[in-house]
Amino acid sequence: MSAPAPGSTSFQAELRRYVHNKSVLFSPQITGVVADVVGFASAGLREGFRTALNRLTADAKVWPTRTFIEFCEAIVEHHTRDVRPAEQELIGKSLCEAYIHFAGPQHAFEPPHKTLFMRSLRRRGPRGLAASFLSLHLFNMVCIEICDNVASKMEDRQSYELYMFCVEANCRDLVTRAMELPDGELDERWAAAIVNAIETQLFQVS
Repeated sequence: MSAPAPGSTSFQAELRRYVHNKSVLFSPQITGVVADVVGFASAGLREGFRTALNRLTADAKVWPTRTFIEFCEAIVEHHTRDVRPAEQELIGKSLCEAYIHFAGPQHAFEPPHKTLFMRSLRRRGPRGLAASFLSLHLFNMVCIEICDNVASKMEDRQSYELYMFCVEANCRDLVTRAMELPDGELDERWAAAIVNAIETQLFQVS
């Protein structure tokens, strides 16, 4: 028999294994990345995506010939400019996934104005983009730790994918609860409070 899809209890068991012997989960530089994401998103809402992008990369000057995924790479490079090299790859992966999620994966290779990015940003706001990044990054960190162990217990690919889908949903719920903190100014102090709220929830189940 295949292992059952995880509920709260089994997910917390995976988290207990993940946080064992850890004192922190996120890179100390993650707060700067989150603040940078929020700042870029806020500028995009105020001034338009192209204007905000023009501050980050000269590629914005050749707007018609670039796809969203190409601009995404430039944005991620900017957001991770101060991140330690050892952590840049995973943080960059999570950032790219968040931006593509907002744009619509089916539009990743289209020009930015043909994507859903600005529509998603207007609907969910800078906080929503930050939440998407943090939930994806939390899932990516947990996945690295548990995926081999989980896969070894599953008899088929479908069971494994269902399990990991539920883990991802639980990561998203953790971030959503952390985001219930009062807004205040969406700066690095706010980002630090959000990250601390996520870690507090995680360590409470260990």
